[in-house]
Amino acid sequence: MKSNTRASRRRITPFIAAAGVAALVFSGCSSPGAAPSAAGGQAPQARAPQAPMLAPDADKGATGDIVFCGGKDTGIREATAKRFNAMQSAIRVSYLELGADTSAARTAAIQRLEGGSTDCDIYMTDVVWTPEWAQQGWLYDQTDLVKAVGGEIIPSILSTTEYDGRNWAMPFYTDSALIYYRTDRVKAPTSWKDLYAQAAADPEHKLLLQAKAYEGLTVNFLELLYSAGGSVIDEQGKVVIDSPQARTALTFMRDGFKNGSIDPASLTYDETGVRRAYESGLGGFQRNWPGAWNGTQASEAGPKTAVAPLPSFDGTGKPAGVLGGWNLAVAQKAKNPGASVAFIKYVASEEAQRQMVLETAQSPIRAALYSDPEVVAKIPFAPQLKTSLENAKPRPKSPVYAQISRAIYENVYAVLSEGSDVDAAIKKMADEIQKAQETF
Repeated sequence: MKSNTRASRRRITPFIAAAGVAALVFSGCSSPGAAPSAAGGQAPQARAPQAPMLAPDADKGATGDIVFCGGKDTGIREATAKRFNAMQSAIRVSYLELGADTSAARTAAIQRLEGGSTDCDIYMTDVVWTPEWAQQGWLYDQTDLVKAVGGEIIPSILSTTEYDGRNWAMPFYTDSALIYYRTDRVKAPTSWKDLYAQAAADPEHKLLLQAKAYEGLTVNFLELLYSAGGSVIDEQGKVVIDSPQARTALTFMRDGFKNGSIDPASLTYDETGVRRAYESGLGGFQRNWPGAWNGTQASEAGPKTAVAPLPSFDGTGKPAGVLGGWNLAVAQKAKNPGASVAFIKYVASEEAQRQMVLETAQSPIRAALYSDPEVVAKIPFAPQLKTSLENAKPRPKSPVYAQISRAIYENVYAVLSEGSDVDAAIKKMADEIQKAQETF
């Protein structure tokens, strides 16, 4: 992808707008934060350029068409656009699929953004894309809009839209992992240490998780790292993963494979593999996303399965998960930013979020919905999911997140599958992350 070049990463897309549009859209232009020092793994200069800001009232009097772009629709995006179109007549939203999967959609989106295309007003963005797209100068700043309409959104979810002290998107829907457990074999875990101890007590109690060498392993490791009090990079971009907490988390995970807490086949599992193994009767625990619920319930294991939020590491610290989900970002080249604001406000509203969860069981962004009787009837584990979401954190915020994730999962996998030394793996991981950070 062309955006992987250093020159491309540093390029700032110019913003050109007619005076009328500027008056409608701007509530001011945001300024980049102070440039951190290049020492200690910090970014060598301010990480996000000056950007035009969407005003909360930019939708006042807005009319016309907007195009909402993203990956293959699973039934949520087109349906949301149709509901918006049905409730008013001034603005018409159409959904444009950019690719059959997330990778293809990302590639197609970046090609458009780099080429200055005006095809898309709003982009559906994975939560990990925010830093790169903001740093490239492709997006409107939504800070004021988020302040105006985001008060009822769970704060941790809002944090996925933040980079360099500003909000670059609005959350659409969210995700955080849960612990599914067999009530006839094990008990709800009080900590990760308790879970591993229960899992090691009997082969039928084993934990099933995603440990093949891909993004899922990164997330599984981060859940342990965060719950142990560690981090990957700090708010200034400094690499801090070479830490006692990282060694504790990786040693704990390695020992889980050695002592039988974790099913060894987990080294080949992704989310679907874990779910299918659990549904077939293997194990006492599976770590998975909320989307595993329906399939699990339809299996023989379903009636004997309950759900718990991700636990703390040892029962004394705070629980911590890792956020997934999708956000809505407005391109600086959008033809109709005012109408885009109207659609984004609708998507974030309680009405739209309730309709979405009732139709699709997708996790909403608004806190109050997790105690709504209709929502709880649709998602019986809504209270546990809310707890997981409130305790969850974003993945490392960096324009080079893909390289950071690869450094994590490749080194973690080497320890789990090949017996590589934990200390050496953490140092190698930190070095690779540092080199990635220095490329922007």
